[in-house]
Amino acid sequence: MQQEWDDLDRLIASSFDDIDAKEDYNVKLLNKTNKNSQRYTVSNYTPALSFIAAGVLLIITYASNLQYNIYNLEFWMRSYALSLGYNFNSIMKIFERVI
Repeated sequence: MQQEWDDLDRLIASSFDDIDAKEDYNVKLLNKTNKNSQRYTVSNYTPALSFIAAGVLLIITYASNLQYNIYNLEFWMRSYALSLGYNFNSIMKIFERVI
């Protein structure tokens, strides 16, 4: 525990004399909070809507076999691209022999 006051404690204690709050300060604060709570725009809901959409997409992905269909499509596309590349090289070798 602190045994005696330091500079920060003295500064805090001396600052209370400088504060002069008006009588309607609490009323102004309440009016500001009420005014801010009544304004709802779509931009305020954007993070919440994105989290909800991400959750719905995760549920759909894991509840169905959609992820396996995506993997199968990716495998099919890669194998098709590799087979086209292999066939293209073999066709080019045949044309090189002919020409």
